Amino acid sequence: MKNPRPMAPRGFWGASFHMDSEPQNERQSRGLEWGASLPAFDYKLRCLLRCLMIAAHPCLFLSASMAQGSQSHTIPPPNSCTTEQDSAVRHKKNAPQNASDEARKETFACVELAFSPLDIQEYLQGVVRKQPWKIFDEHLTEDSWVFSRELNRDELLHATKRNSVADKVDWTKGVAFIHVNTNQLRDGIARTIIRAEFRGYGQSSDHFAVQREYWNLESNLALENLLVSALADHFAPPH
Repeated sequence: MKNPRPMAPRGFWGASFHMDSEPQNERQSRGLEWGASLPAFDYKLRCLLRCLMIAAHPCLFLSASMAQGSQSHTIPPPNSCTTEQDSAVRHKKNAPQNASDEARKETFACVELAFSPLDIQEYLQGVVRKQPWKIFDEHLTEDSWVFSRELNRDELLHATKRNSVADKVDWTKGVAFIHVNTNQLRDGIARTIIRAEFRGYGQSSDHFAVQREYWNLESNLALENLLVSALADHFAPPH
């Protein structure tokens, strides 16, 4: 009776390990086959990595473009705008024939800023309220502000133009009626127009002239430019 062939020990997963059951030359040949397959595997891996890079390239390009665009985006500086000529022509067409030149002509101070009308209005209101001015008759909306300011004699003369009539009046006080309008334009730009009308009180030195309660005076834009400069300085982009 032949002796049974000894059983090979079993592995963890139930696989049998046949000790010395495989000739050495066969094991070497299988090793050579595995080694020969390494270049093919390396080639496939390189192809896979190349495909992944090509697929990710548009995303990388888009991210770089967005980063470059965000860095190049800057706030445009304040831009002064001129509306005096257009306004004078418009009011000249609409004014009656017997109206005076002072009633026809209006002057403005104007600035264009890359901010919302609400931000501009809120800041300007804060600036005015910090001044030692007596303000009354305010009317507020989201994009406009109308208010009146009392003026003493020196303030009235500083903010208005001189003419032949004004030189014959002994001024005592005055009132400025200030209109601030901010309109949204394009690309986030808002235009702010500040207009001031003045009324002067005093006594005419011309005894032959008819005495009046007040005179309407033309602005020299000193007050309007003061407010526009405050806006331009505050909303200017950092250097």
